[in-house]
Amino acid sequence: MKTRSREGLGSFDSFYTLVCGVFSKIKDKREDNASYQLTDLLKMGFALFSLKSPSLLNFVGRTQAEDSNLGSIY
Repeated sequence: MKTRSREGLGSFDSFYTLVCGVFSKIKDKREDNASYQLTDLLKMGFALFSLKSPSLLNFVGRTQAEDSNLGSIY
């Protein structure tokens, strides 16, 4: 695989476009009756971990705690 310089990745949008391009090249070897496209699942995982959550359970717990903290302000 050819390495790319970080200079062309000046914004998150350009990095996200690059990541989506890589995801679209991955062959989906699952059954034909899969509910979600593999590219969508990979993008979801990327979004989750780009938010610095080690797991979905951790993300849900953290956002619930943040919501309860924000609710006490109003």
